[in-house]
Amino acid sequence: MGLEATAIKKSTKEERQIFKRRALQLEPLINIGLDVIAMLLAAYIAIALAGLFNRDFLHVRQLAVALLIFVSASIIVAKGIGLYSFKIGTSSTEELPKIALVLGAAGMFAIAINLILTGSTQFAGFVSMLWPVAIVLVYLSRVIRRTFTGWQRLRRVGLRNVLIVGAGQVGIDIAKKLKNNPYLGFNPIGFVDSNPLPLDNEKRELKILGNEDDLEELIAKYKVHHVIMSFSSSSHHVSLSTIRNYQNIGVTFSVIPRFFEALSSYDLIDTVQSIPLITLQNSKQVAWKLAMKRLIDILGSACILLLSAPIIIMIGVLIKLDSKGPVFYRQKRCGKDGKRFLMFKFRSMANDAESIQTELLKKNEATGLMFKMRNDPRITKIGKFLRKYSLDEVPQFFNVLKGDMSLVGPRPPLPAEASDYNDWYKQRLSFKPGMTGMWQINGRSDLSFDEMVKLDVEYINNWSLWLDIILLLRTIPAVINKRGAY
Repeated sequence: MGLEATAIKKSTKEERQIFKRRALQLEPLINIGLDVIAMLLAAYIAIALAGLFNRDFLHVRQLAVALLIFVSASIIVAKGIGLYSFKIGTSSTEELPKIALVLGAAGMFAIAINLILTGSTQFAGFVSMLWPVAIVLVYLSRVIRRTFTGWQRLRRVGLRNVLIVGAGQVGIDIAKKLKNNPYLGFNPIGFVDSNPLPLDNEKRELKILGNEDDLEELIAKYKVHHVIMSFSSSSHHVSLSTIRNYQNIGVTFSVIPRFFEALSSYDLIDTVQSIPLITLQNSKQVAWKLAMKRLIDILGSACILLLSAPIIIMIGVLIKLDSKGPVFYRQKRCGKDGKRFLMFKFRSMANDAESIQTELLKKNEATGLMFKMRNDPRITKIGKFLRKYSLDEVPQFFNVLKGDMSLVGPRPPLPAEASDYNDWYKQRLSFKPGMTGMWQINGRSDLSFDEMVKLDVEYINNWSLWLDIILLLRTIPAVINKRGAY
């Protein structure tokens, strides 16, 4: 009976592995199929709109041919610019400009072909209705697809096995991030390093499976899809030979560049006789963009405060009924250039919370300069609910309206934290703090202090108005999922 149970378990495990591999192989075809459905549905809506406005563009046969050209061209162009390729951490919102460009190019191509075949420009009017509808539906189809894919990946379905070459601190950091964020699509299975640092396995989290000479055998054994080259102890010549030898066996290689902490998405990659040269761009902020950011802050915070006024009043009443003390909690924080301001929050703790904190320092679960406890005894009953759904932060919209904070930015530090900052940490103070940011959508309280600083510096180095919009949109599911909220 034991042997039968073992055989059944082994068979079930093999079937599960086959299903996972098939899900991975079918992913590009599913993506193309969903885009085609979205474009055909957009065409149907555009035809309905044409009928609503009593406009007749083309005969049915001509329209079918023109739509076939439009859809085919869209798929070919999207494939050509990599919209169906696996990319790490790319969101649908980041793809939106490319989607608009692809559909616009396909529409222009279909108009040109239709003009050659029929001598008519009527299809141009139809495209003017089809294009915006198609953008919205294709974007929504990708949001739905990514949501479903993310759900699958959280169940460990459709993950790409990845080996990390280099078991140093950078390798450990990326292994931890991939392991803790399966929605990125990776399953880190171990390190490859000829001369690893003498670290304990708990800190390393993954085992060292071998050295660079064993890489081909390890790739076959663990069915590896992706290899990440971190900073290993091997020489430049050995690492380069490793990449060249195994690139031709169907495995994708990613290389972490040196000084990656100083790079941003605005930096330029040039070549000097085949040698890539990364030119760091001046990080000086453009005045008109900052003015636009401030305008968005004012309009956004004012609208949210007006719409949430009844909720603010109701929360205030519940706080008063739940415990003694004021409705709002005011705390000194450091803003841009270290300037101090009073940050507002709904009170979620007992009134004497700060005086009790010294007694709880030994139970601090955060690393670095922060204090965090998952089950903090100072939190009130209503406070737990407010923190769970980030409702305690609603009064910060007053800080945004006032100009002390922004909707998006680095986390606002306490003066005690800022006074202990080293030169690298002080980069956080070069930008106005925000209600949400990279730290908010990547784990909040689950992050270590160093991880939070890295994310804030990454935001500052890559800041743009478009990035702010993306982070605002991604904050919504982060708050709903309640990850790191306590």
